[in-house]
Amino acid sequence: MSKDYRDTEYCPGYGNILEDKKIFMDSFRTQHPRAKDIHAYVSKNEGTYKKDFIKIYNGKCAYCGTSIKIIPKTMFEIDHFIPQSADCFVNKAAAGDISNIVLSCQTCNHNKSDFLIEPEIRSLLHPDHDGIRNAFFRDELYYIRVVDGQPSEVTDFYKQLELDRQICRLDYLLLNMKGLYAKIADRPEIHNLLGEAISLLSEKRNNGC
Repeated sequence: MSKDYRDTEYCPGYGNILEDKKIFMDSFRTQHPRAKDIHAYVSKNEGTYKKDFIKIYNGKCAYCGTSIKIIPKTMFEIDHFIPQSADCFVNKAAAGDISNIVLSCQTCNHNKSDFLIEPEIRSLLHPDHDGIRNAFFRDELYYIRVVDGQPSEVTDFYKQLELDRQICRLDYLLLNMKGLYAKIADRPEIHNLLGEAISLLSEKRNNGC
């Protein structure tokens, strides 16, 4: 299996998202046995549901891979993978089913908007499945790229979300730096210099470079 473009050398993988969602729902149902629109509960910044949902995705955007180590919880949103406006949903609650909601940073979610993914490639691009990791890769300059031979719809999705944006490169660099920083704590001189570089780069990132 190819390396996941959203993971750095130091990041934990996404794990079994489907199984983790099942565990989440087992707990959720004990408190809300009749709830239909799970999105309505998980999307609230207050309470524990959003925090627990973020953990399912290891604190990372399911599309670009930016992390809660870089942006706060409030800058993550819960995306309807298939938009609420799609004809396949009888109502809003149906679109909010646990199988149709994924963790997204604000930028990816807003860029994606009501973009409708064709049924035949939904399993390829749904972040809860392995297909998406084989659709894209990270090049040597940290750009996210489309793997050769993918359907044109994959490129359309890539362009819609603007996955080639510079901030994706910067976030991936910062995640690598933060991972290395944690690993070399026993080398104080280098550790301190790297910490200063991370702080400076993070400040520039959050101020729009």
